[in-house]
Amino acid sequence: MHPSPPPAPSRTSRLLPAWQVALVWVVLVVAAAGVVVPLPLLLLPDGLVGLAVMAVSTLVLAPIVAVARGTVVALRIDPSGIEALRILGSAVRVARAEVRDVVVATAFMVPTRHGDQRWQRFVLVGHDGRSLLAASWTSEPFDPAAFVAPWGMRPVPLSEPMRAPELDRRIPGATTRIERLGPGLVRATAVLLAVEGVVVVIAILVRASSA
Repeated sequence: MHPSPPPAPSRTSRLLPAWQVALVWVVLVVAAAGVVVPLPLLLLPDGLVGLAVMAVSTLVLAPIVAVARGTVVALRIDPSGIEALRILGSAVRVARAEVRDVVVATAFMVPTRHGDQRWQRFVLVGHDGRSLLAASWTSEPFDPAAFVAPWGMRPVPLSEPMRAPELDRRIPGATTRIERLGPGLVRATAVLLAVEGVVVVIAILVRASSA
């Protein structure tokens, strides 16, 4: 009997630097603490303050959880498929047989006075034209062509940068709802964090004056 050939090795490419992943976790923990820590305040006479902090923290936590679940940290490829490792949640795997094309696009949110917020997007497109997996990379070196070379495929580049909603119309599922909402959601989250800070300061002052 001939020995069976060794399994083909997998290859992993990192898309996000460690500091960005750590930053998302810090914001997650802070927002979650804002929901849990005020629970004892609900039993106090000024429990309304604790309820307000919890409500604001919950509004902040929801989009952050969505970002963490949708953000791919690394991609692992082998002959049978690609696995995406996310900041939060289990890994997502796409089988090679499900992929029709590999697309590389440049997308951006709504332009602001500080310039466009652009990112490179790596998209696995299924046979129905919809995105099976979409991931972005920032400062980490990532070569899409070399990454999918073991599959014998070449990425299809979309040369013109486009807004997130336009990219999603072209390849449904290639962007997230938060990306399509753009900087407006970022501003709303910043306002909510500021409101939470004001509420916490007021609560501290009220308790200090009543002591």
